[in-house]
This record gives sequence, structure tokens and C-alpha cells, in this order.
Amino acid sequence: MKIRKGDTVLVIAGKDKGKEGTVDRVLPKENKVVVTGINTAVRHQRPLRANEQGGRIDKDADRCFERHARSQGQASARWISHRV
Repeated sequence: MKIRKGDTVLVIAGKDKGKEGTVDRVLPKENKVVVTGINTAVRHQRPLRANEQGGRIDKDADRCFERHARSQGQASARWISHRV
């Protein structure tokens, strides 16, 4: 994979198209990446202790890395070529 942790990427397909974020995790065996602020899912959390508060927690979910392009500045991105 040519995307690494810490790279700034631009989403080129899907519901978050046009957004930029930083790569948090790379999952090479699954061909997926986790990007900060992109593809957030809501997890409903119960309070575990008496004093702890439960509620809705936003969590970044993984996405296929082919839907991202490495960003090189303002609205400029390149496709990432790869062969399977």
C-alpha cells in the first residue's frame, strides 16, 4: 500500500467525498485505512460504573483505501496506482 500512517488524504468517492483527513491506522491485509473525521459511526455506550456517564460516542470506522488519494495541498490530489 502506498498510503502510510500520518499521510494527509482526500476522499475521492463515497458520502464524505471532498473531505480531507489524516490517516490514523493502516490495515494492509484488509486493504483498508482509518482516517480522522471520515466515516464516523455512532457507538451507544452504557455507563459501566455508578459515577460514569453513558451516551453516544463518535468513532472513526475503516474504509477501503482505494477511495482515498494522497493530498498535496489545496484541493490537489493524485490517484494511487496499485496492482493486485
